[in-house]
Amino acid sequence: MEKLIDAHYRLAIKNISRILTGVGGQTYLLETDTGKYILKGFSSRDEYVQNEPDIVEYLSEKEIPVAEYIKDKSGKSIWRDGETAYHMQRYVEGEVLPFNEAPDWFMVESAETLGRIHSALAGFKRLPVGMGEGFLGFMKSDRPQNAYRQTLEKAKCRNDEITVTDVEYRLSQIGRLRDVDFDLTKFTCCNTHGDYKISQIICATDRIAAIIDWSAACVHPICWEIIRSFTYADPHSREGKIDTGRFIGYVKTYLRYHTLNEYDLKMMPYFFWCQLLACDYYGQYYSSTDANREDFLFQARLATGLIRWFEHNVSDLSKQLLAI
Repeated sequence: MEKLIDAHYRLAIKNISRILTGVGGQTYLLETDTGKYILKGFSSRDEYVQNEPDIVEYLSEKEIPVAEYIKDKSGKSIWRDGETAYHMQRYVEGEVLPFNEAPDWFMVESAETLGRIHSALAGFKRLPVGMGEGFLGFMKSDRPQNAYRQTLEKAKCRNDEITVTDVEYRLSQIGRLRDVDFDLTKFTCCNTHGDYKISQIICATDRIAAIIDWSAACVHPICWEIIRSFTYADPHSREGKIDTGRFIGYVKTYLRYHTLNEYDLKMMPYFFWCQLLACDYYGQYYSSTDANREDFLFQARLATGLIRWFEHNVSDLSKQLLAI
């Protein structure tokens, strides 16, 4: 790895260490004579990868906290070695908070920052579609059910009783995906981070220092990212439940910086519920070879808890959001 880095950057490297947070990709911490840097290698579609440096530079000008990209010897922000794309960013001092351990100041600033991001990106070129008609078609197809059946067999072979119970419950609920219709033309679909959650946020002592990993930046219903970012951060959601009072406060804070329409508010919990039900995180956990693959299992079990909660509370939450 050091030879590969030397070929692209003029850095006197003292130490290289692998960072094992998040899922997917290869991330390294470089300690050099001129400071610390983060080198990330990943496989992704060109349209996403190539947009990231421009997005980060644009948001920096809008005073959104992001990390600085470092250009290589040829002046490129992104370069490739075979099938892997790489980029380097200046290290941001701080820490990534664990899932569902966010303090109150973070919950306020997270909602504010997401609203500011959506407002700022309104002036950026339109990004590729994330969850669009293709995803809605996937939810209505037999593919989620087929994926769960395969995962259920794997869980039984592994005597993974918790996963067997969870997947059987999901299979009992999968028909709900055909019961809910979404109209993408009524959602506020615009440029967004694409994966905004607590694990993509570097924190200083009492503030957000940087939003990282813009490789999934895209256009999809932004209300999804609001409710998702809340549930991955709020301590009250650890057991797969949503404290509706705290969530309403989160949405109200967001609304000081960006708008949502009536359809966004009404369908936000339904869309998140269906997305969680359609996505087989257990299967991703079983197939992953990533060093931090346990994150998939955490997401799977949290999602199943939320699905159980939505089964009985989705309508009430929708009504409360409409009353904002």
